Amino acid sequence: MEAAEMYNKAFEQDTEFYQLYRTLESYKKTVDGGETTIIIPQGSPYADILLGFYE
Repeated sequence: MEAAEMYNKAFEQDTEFYQLYRTLESYKKTVDGGETTIIIPQGSPYADILLGFYE
């Protein structure tokens, strides 16, 4: 329970950072280091980050 409270407090301090962090964490789960091919729609959060459009 304490860990969840700490996470929530941190998330509230900088929501944009934690959204980026969670997106990057999902990359690790999606791309397993093998020869994974991912098709990403233009304008998706993944594409925006990979192309440097994340604000």
